[in-house]
Amino acid sequence: MQAIIKDAQVRKWIDLTNPEVGTSLDYIMSKVAAVTPSLKTSILTTPVAAAENLALCKLYFS
Repeated sequence: MQAIIKDAQVRKWIDLTNPEVGTSLDYIMSKVAAVTPSLKTSILTTPVAAAENLALCKLYFS
């Protein structure tokens, strides 16, 4: 679990369409009761906020 968390923390963004992300969430779900299937779905399907996109645009296109 520490490896998953540390890997996520150093990334500028996470590709939520990558199947490994879902697998990682499945593993976390098996260890942390607060992470439910509905939370996993919410994490993977919630659109990126405009402010989050703006931050990436400024970082890479300024």
